[in-house]
Amino acid sequence: MKKMIVSIAFLMGTLTISYGGEGDKIKVMSKDSTSNELVFNVNAENLSLVNIRLSGVQDSLASISLVNQRGAAVYYEFVQESKTDYSFDLTNVKPGKYYVKLNANNEIRMRLIVVE
Repeated sequence: MKKMIVSIAFLMGTLTISYGGEGDKIKVMSKDSTSNELVFNVNAENLSLVNIRLSGVQDSLASISLVNQRGAAVYYEFVQESKTDYSFDLTNVKPGKYYVKLNANNEIRMRLIVVE
């Protein structure tokens, strides 16, 4: 009986200590973490070529790649500040789902394409 009373007292003390009334305040982010100036368009209407148009990339280490579903890069290229249009040749790519992945300005953007 003593053990049960001690256990209940301990539990009530723990609950009182852990719940201090108001709780944690919620932080509101006033700034969106994505870059509004970054434009990333993918055009895959042609079955053998993917065209990509970029603008607003401000990262010297930005890259663009074609990634399969396992995460392996099929194509990889660093983005140049003076170049806005990129293309990937799909003639030697096996059918399946792929992602065009842009890694720039501290964010990653991906677009799904299906190769048939």
